[in-house]
Amino acid sequence: MMPMVTVQMYEGRSDEVKAKMIKEISCVVAETSGAPLEQVWIVLSEVPKKHWGMGGVPGA
Repeated sequence: MMPMVTVQMYEGRSDEVKAKMIKEISCVVAETSGAPLEQVWIVLSEVPKKHWGMGGVPGA
């Protein structure tokens, strides 16, 4: 079993923050699912604010 988590977020976070997110999410998924940490996949998808919208209004 290989859990895969996709996180969509605004672009602009530092590489250090993204690395910490990957580590922390991976550890929680491995612990709660029983999957080996090495088999947990995390995909960070950064999207420009102008490509998001909330309440009919662009995020940018």
